[in-house]
Amino acid sequence: MLLKYSKCAFHFYIFAVDFKLIFMKTTLLIALVFVFGLSSFSQKYKSYADTVKLNQEHVSISNDIAELTAKLTICKNNLPDLKKKALDAHADTKAAAEANSRQALKATNGSFEEIKEAFAKAKEALRLANKAKDADGNVQDMEEKIVSLTEKINLRDKRLRELEMIRNGMRIALNDSTKTSN
Repeated sequence: MLLKYSKCAFHFYIFAVDFKLIFMKTTLLIALVFVFGLSSFSQKYKSYADTVKLNQEHVSISNDIAELTAKLTICKNNLPDLKKKALDAHADTKAAAEANSRQALKATNGSFEEIKEAFAKAKEALRLANKAKDADGNVQDMEEKIVSLTEKINLRDKRLRELEMIRNGMRIALNDSTKTSN
């Protein structure tokens, strides 16, 4: 009987621990949503006196988008050249490895000079392999930079659209107030 009681107590304890974790995670999630959700709904620009600040931010974000777009264009234009260099480096590596293999075959039954030449070709093949690896890394870095710039542009564009909505709302409010005063 004691064994059954301890199993039940153990299951109840695990349930209580799981319930505490779920409750804590849910509370934390609700708090985060409330804090970040509240900040996104509050507007920075509420009155007509804030239009200068709104326009300054609009111009600043537009300039950021232009700069990021220029950088993105440069990266996209450089990417094909980097890919071509990487392919050429791989071809050179393959050719050097084949030459090294042939030289090593000669050196197995050859003289000391052939062994030295095989060693030199092996070093050259290794150098070219590292060059190909670096070229692949450059291509990957450029692709990551393109993704990063695209994400930054999208974020700035989203903020620009939000500012446009605020500006349009202020214009509508201004038009409504002038119509009612007439």
